[in-house]
Amino acid sequence: VNLAGAPVLPSAAGSAMGNGQKKEYPRAEWFHKMEQVRLPRPQLDRLVMNYLVLEGFQEAALKFEQESGTPVGVDPGSIAERVEIRNSLLEGNVADAIAKVDSLCPGLLESDPGLLFHLKREQFLELVRKGEGVTPPPRAHTHAHTLSFLCPT
Repeated sequence: VNLAGAPVLPSAAGSAMGNGQKKEYPRAEWFHKMEQVRLPRPQLDRLVMNYLVLEGFQEAALKFEQESGTPVGVDPGSIAERVEIRNSLLEGNVADAIAKVDSLCPGLLESDPGLLFHLKREQFLELVRKGEGVTPPPRAHTHAHTLSFLCPT
């Protein structure tokens, strides 16, 4: 949406060419185009189920599964644990989140080194924010002296 309130979408030519050009649509045209979009019911149901699971609405997800026939897709008992992991991360308690991931999905962090790296990076950043555990390595003073000699301030 631009400052005038008109939605901005990639133009058909821009997205096909990959040049990222944007085309502005007047508000009325935008709503008209959106009314023409029809999503299949199963796709909408999966979207709703995904929201319920991600937000931790276990009972609602189970009821929605019964009513729509859309599978929950995860162990319903793990929904609350997943929310606990997310809350631990949001609170900055990354070590707790890592422990919970290990207990919920053993072997996941070993099989996905990218995920483990991101979690460990977050853990390090939280330690830096709190001012904990950021002492230099034993020989850092030697390297600092070398760097100051090479790059005087």
